[in-house]
Amino acid sequence: MRQELNTNLKADIPSHVNCCLPLTFELANIPNIKRVILRYFGGINYKWPFEDRVLVWVVPNFIDEVKNFHNNNGPDMEGLYNKSQIELLDEDILKALIVKIETIYPDFQTILKEAINNKS
Repeated sequence: MRQELNTNLKADIPSHVNCCLPLTFELANIPNIKRVILRYFGGINYKWPFEDRVLVWVVPNFIDEVKNFHNNNGPDMEGLYNKSQIELLDEDILKALIVKIETIYPDFQTILKEAINNKS
């Protein structure tokens, strides 16, 4: 089921413009999902854009890179990785986001199916 939904996400939900992790952030920005995950950001800097907070929440190892970027001391993702690496990261982070959401949000699959159907 999860693989089927991953495939549907790639096919049915358009990417954000100028976003290097479009699959991940398209899922995170589904309104009902966004409302749920916002509650779990805890100590992540609230001044950062939503997408950066999602990245650090899902993959805490990115906190130094995100901090450096926001302190003008480091490059963005496109400065750290090439295009094919970013595409692989997006797929891996999307999978990690799905697992994380499934643990905190029992109706995740239903909300995701509704979002996919509404895009059709």
